[in-house]
Amino acid sequence: MADHKKTATVYLIIVLLVAGIGMMSIRDLASKEGVVPTGDSAWLLNIRADFSTNNPNTTLQLSPPYNTPFAHVFSQNFIHPDLSVRKPTAGKTQKRNITIIAQEPGSYYLDVEFKLHFSPVARWSSPATIIPLSAENREKYLAEEEGIQVNDNYLKNTLKVLTEEHTDKNMLLKRIFDFVYNRISVSQHNRNNDAISTIRSAQGTTLGRAHSMIALCRAANLPARLVTGFVFQHPLSNKPHHWVEVYIDDQWQPFDPLNGHAGSLPPSYIPMNKINPAIIMTTAEEQLKDLVVKYELSQQQLPPGMLKGHEKRVSDIFELSRLSLSMQTTLATLFLLPLGALFTTFTRNFLGIRSYGTFTPTLLALAAVYTDWFTAVMIFSLVAIFGVGGRLVLADAKITRATRLSIVFTLAAISMSLGVSILDYFQLGSEGHVVLLPIVILTTLIDRIYTVADETGIRNSIIRLGWTVFVGLGCFLILIQEHIGYFFLQHPEAHFITIAMMLMTSLYKGSKFTNSRYITWLTETRDKKTSSEA
Repeated sequence: MADHKKTATVYLIIVLLVAGIGMMSIRDLASKEGVVPTGDSAWLLNIRADFSTNNPNTTLQLSPPYNTPFAHVFSQNFIHPDLSVRKPTAGKTQKRNITIIAQEPGSYYLDVEFKLHFSPVARWSSPATIIPLSAENREKYLAEEEGIQVNDNYLKNTLKVLTEEHTDKNMLLKRIFDFVYNRISVSQHNRNNDAISTIRSAQGTTLGRAHSMIALCRAANLPARLVTGFVFQHPLSNKPHHWVEVYIDDQWQPFDPLNGHAGSLPPSYIPMNKINPAIIMTTAEEQLKDLVVKYELSQQQLPPGMLKGHEKRVSDIFELSRLSLSMQTTLATLFLLPLGALFTTFTRNFLGIRSYGTFTPTLLALAAVYTDWFTAVMIFSLVAIFGVGGRLVLADAKITRATRLSIVFTLAAISMSLGVSILDYFQLGSEGHVVLLPIVILTTLIDRIYTVADETGIRNSIIRLGWTVFVGLGCFLILIQEHIGYFFLQHPEAHFITIAMMLMTSLYKGSKFTNSRYITWLTETRDKKTSSEA
């Protein structure tokens, strides 16, 4: 009977390997034979930032490209030695910036590549045309700010001339745009970036012209905002471009005072930041020395079969590269989780290491990926202390196990909150919201620690906790391999091979590492109560 089950497992492994390799081959073959739609193109945006800092936990914000109906980011690559990079998860559109943290003083560099697919037709879904503007945001986009002097008398007099005999908002907007487009020129020598200097001299930079239009619109009670991005067309410019969006008729309408586009823009325009004129920002400029940011645009060869037509097909469901960049980032991490489970299975079946569950080490590693290591270590230590220490303190108390667990859980939650406050006070860690994921994951360990301690003793629970940390570190090294996650994003069927490898580990019945007499002190005591895994 055992041989029959082993044979069936071997057959299943062979089927999974053939299916995985076969489906990947079919996908690659179809991709090579695919026809790139006429007029489509691919571009590469490279951003290189070099900087130095004297303070720990120096934070920068990078604004990635927006997807538009005519353009879609299909690939990204980050090179960031000794820097911590946190990307927003899918669904958090209000927090789209990528956070870069230098945890120690020193010199650093960041190299980022975004690959974009452009189409002359509106291939990708666009946001809703009717966008309600909240009272708070309306006030924000009517207010005066640096470079946009809304309350200046000279600007008000200029607006007064433009508003003569024009009370209609659309006609007034047209006159403001025509004024900036026709009356203000771009000068190589005049470096005016603010609205008043630009209007007075009738010369300024592209940013100065954009600021001028925004100031005039806001003074006319038309909400307006600055947009910073790039224009992916020949002749190429490796400098960011600035244009304006005005909220009118319940929607944001784009205007480019430099190139004369009003109400709509060519498909080659890609916005990056709709708040700040910079693409890489820092909230504490005094912490940085010699920040140098360079941009480079270049046209690339569009991967064949990227999209084979303009109409939606059922087969597009299996092309995950069509999803938004934030969703791709989330899925790339998700596709790495089975590799963490494979590593845990390997350590258990080949090495004999017992951890708290098959998924716990991977989830611990996932928690560490979404926060910095210092915060992760501190929060995990608090859970371990209250999980193990709480068991010792309350062991002799005449209370039920459920009550004891509830007490320790409450104390752990309070201590973790205090830990977050301590990290924030001494500026040792990151924002408190990032530890919500570790809290949810780590507090589940309390019940597991208590279960093993009650059934086999405190020594076994501590040993298993140590092995859980060890396996979790291995899983962490797997989860930070972004390029592997993106490979599985492009070839999800490759996880059939992962499943086959998991089955292979189950067939191993040889000697295990923990059976060695040299590490008996790291081996759990076996008795009747450990016959089933906690």
